[in-house]
Amino acid sequence: ESPAQRGGKNGGTIMPKGDEQTATRTGTAVLLVKFFFTNSTLVPQGLRMVDPDGVHGTTLKLGRDRVHAIMARKSGAAELGEVGRVRDGRVDTGNNMLKEDGTRISVAKLMSEIQAAGFKLLDAHYIVQTKVKNGRQTTKYVVVLSFGIGEAIKLGHTTLEGIQGLAATTWGNVHGWDNSATEGVNTLNLVGRLPDQKPSKRVALIDGELEVINIAP
Repeated sequence: ESPAQRGGKNGGTIMPKGDEQTATRTGTAVLLVKFFFTNSTLVPQGLRMVDPDGVHGTTLKLGRDRVHAIMARKSGAAELGEVGRVRDGRVDTGNNMLKEDGTRISVAKLMSEIQAAGFKLLDAHYIVQTKVKNGRQTTKYVVVLSFGIGEAIKLGHTTLEGIQGLAATTWGNVHGWDNSATEGVNTLNLVGRLPDQKPSKRVALIDGELEVINIAP
């Protein structure tokens, strides 16, 4: 594996190190890994559904949404300031520190790297996003994994298999957001499943930073 465009939109400190104060509060999530898809059968069996209007307090007030929209434009990713993060009409938050579109990317190894860094899976659930545009209704399913310091949740074997399947899937787009200046929960969004393709890149956790690196052929 070799580094691929580190810094700027393709890498950044969007996950605090385990010894930092912001990451040592027990039970506090520091990273949300989210998988977006439209096929309901991919929701891991046994995973609980959560009301999208109140997910871990990650739904932000409109004022913070405006702040992010400005940040998105400044970082050259204005279109991302229009996408709902938790519920229809809301936006993702913070600085866009990592952006890879139209690629083939994996987070399979990232799951073990996060845990090796001392972070545990504190929560896992999914939400349903429904949007109507031009008279057409679309539904997205979002599986949300919350990592942080604390006691790991216990999930059934079938549920874990489903989560591992999503992590092992190749994705076409990945966006990382640094929310430390606002709510302190960073996000990594995976969109555009490419189940029949092999990844050429992966997201890696290196010295507390999430980076996109090439996978050796």
